[in-house]
Amino acid sequence: MNCRNIISLIISLGLCCFASCSHDANISAYSVAITIKSAAPDSVRLLVFEPDYHHLRVINAGVMKNGKLLLNGQIGENYIAFLDYGAKEMIPFILEKCNTEITIGKEKVTIWGGVENHSYFAECNKIYRLEKQMKAIEASYARQLADSTLNAKSEKALLAKHRATYQALQKTITQNICQGGNRGILLKEKFINRLDSIHLKKIPPTP
Repeated sequence: MNCRNIISLIISLGLCCFASCSHDANISAYSVAITIKSAAPDSVRLLVFEPDYHHLRVINAGVMKNGKLLLNGQIGENYIAFLDYGAKEMIPFILEKCNTEITIGKEKVTIWGGVENHSYFAECNKIYRLEKQMKAIEASYARQLADSTLNAKSEKALLAKHRATYQALQKTITQNICQGGNRGILLKEKFINRLDSIHLKKIPPTP
């Protein structure tokens, strides 16, 4: 082997080592602590969404013991994840390089852990609050209409408040979806059916 070939080989090995080290630097540990307070299944599966292939794959699984399970692993990026515990619908969340806690009760699921994950649930709660406000306005309108206390002034005020809340709801959903990323994908899946035709046109098509 001549000197030129040796130098080329050293450079190639160095580049491979650098690429490998750079790749490994992006990989970090995650953990998902699962607690199921109701009748716990025998086992659960953790799936992630692969956007390049548009499919789900199982990356972890385990057997429940006394209603608890800890899943550990490593990932190179944040993923849209789903916890399959035998229920009719899987639980969606964002799997990050951190410790995540999922508590499943009879009527409520609590997920804690990760900046992106917290941001996703904060936006969900904002949307739920706006929907709750709209229902309260509608209930107030119906109540006043039923007991004949609704006059022109109160009707105008209620309709204006309802219109403003409705627009805030549409804007919040649309902006989150258009921002893209894991949060945008999950919010699109969860709330796109709340959008009217005007705001649906603002949503970019799925690539």
